[in-house]
Amino acid sequence: MDYAAMSKMIGYPCHPLDGEGTRALIDIPFAFADGDDIPAYLEVGSDSVRFFDDGEVFDHFDFRGLSLENEQDTEFLSAIAVSNGVSFTDAGEIRIDAAPQDAACAFAKYVAAMLAFVSWEKAWEASKQYKLPITVAK
Repeated sequence: MDYAAMSKMIGYPCHPLDGEGTRALIDIPFAFADGDDIPAYLEVGSDSVRFFDDGEVFDHFDFRGLSLENEQDTEFLSAIAVSNGVSFTDAGEIRIDAAPQDAACAFAKYVAAMLAFVSWEKAWEASKQYKLPITVAK
């Protein structure tokens, strides 16, 4: 894979993660409300591109103390993902697949979803302080 071309297409540097050159870490300058880096990975297939978090968003909220034991607990993850054009899989992964020529648009949706998770997290932190319920519009 030509990481320089993909970096130029999406606007952020890509760093290979495997010897085959199919997986890369995308160096994005965004962080969660608590300062943890937002994950962004890229996997290139023969006729597709996948942007994903490798389950790290789920893990982030789990480590922050949210109960994520069932579908009802993770509904906010799914709602945020879907409302931004990406998916939340049964394996706990945020992802979007696209044709290579649509990679830039898919990546923009992925980043929008990640920033929506940050916004949700900030509201959640405020709700703990002020004891307000936090919901996500469907």
